[in-house]
Amino acid sequence: MSIPTLRCPIGDVVKQDVLGTVFENQMQKLILDPLQSLSASDSCSVIVIDALDECEDGTRMAQLFTSLADPKTKLPHPFHILITSCPEPSIQAIFDQPKIRLATLDLNLQEFKPDADIHTFLEQRLRDIPRVRSGVMAAISRPWPLSDELTSLVKKSLGLFIYASTAVKFIEDKDAIPHKRLEMVLDNDGSWECTDLDKLYTQILSVCPNINHLCLVVGAVILLRTPLSPCNIFSTIHICAYLLRPSGLIGTIT
Repeated sequence: MSIPTLRCPIGDVVKQDVLGTVFENQMQKLILDPLQSLSASDSCSVIVIDALDECEDGTRMAQLFTSLADPKTKLPHPFHILITSCPEPSIQAIFDQPKIRLATLDLNLQEFKPDADIHTFLEQRLRDIPRVRSGVMAAISRPWPLSDELTSLVKKSLGLFIYASTAVKFIEDKDAIPHKRLEMVLDNDGSWECTDLDKLYTQILSVCPNINHLCLVVGAVILLRTPLSPCNIFSTIHICAYLLRPSGLIGTIT
C-alpha cells in the first residue's frame, strides 16, 4: 500500500506459495528481490518493525536479523529499517551478536528528551481551539493557553506523548468547555498519590456522559477470557443491556 510499485512483484511471489518454503527463501523471494525492482527515482523508504518484544518466536527473530545483517543482503539505497522494542534480554542477546551489532545503530529512548516536541504539539493543537470554539470562549483572553499553562502541561506529561495526546482530546471535546477542561487537567490539589497519567484517565472517566454504558463496555473487555473483536463486543453489550432491563430476561426470572 505504501509503495504501489511493489504490489505486482510481491503478489506474483505470493501466488507461487513461497510462504511454504524455508525462511531464507522467503526472505529472498518475498522481500529482497521485489525491493530490487524499485527504480532509483523512488523516494527513500523505511520499513518499521514495531513492538519486536511481542514476537514469541525467538528463533525466527534471530533468523530475520541475521539475514538482514548478512553482507549478501542488499537493500536498495536509500532504504532503512526501524525496529522498536523493549530491551528484553533475549532480544538484546540477538543484537549483541557481532555481525548484527555492526549493522545497527542503537537509539535509547530513555536518553531522549521529548519536552520540546511535546510543547510544540500542545501549542499547535490547543492554540487553535479558541478560534474553533469562539462561541464558548469569547471572553477568554488570548493567547490561550498561557505559556505557563503549556509549560505545566509539558511537565505533567513526564515525557509521554500519550499523556499530551490524551489531554488534547479531553480538552478539545466538542461537548465540553475547553478552558474548564484545561483547569481540570492542571488541577494540583495534592490529594493524588498516582501518576498524572492515572489522574488524567480518572478525570476523563469521571465526566463520561453515559456511565452505565461505559461500565458495560469496560467490564466486557476486562472480564472476557478470550478477546473479542469490536463488532462482537458491540453485540455482547446490547445483549447485556437487554438482560439487565427490568423487562428483560433477568427481570422476568426474578
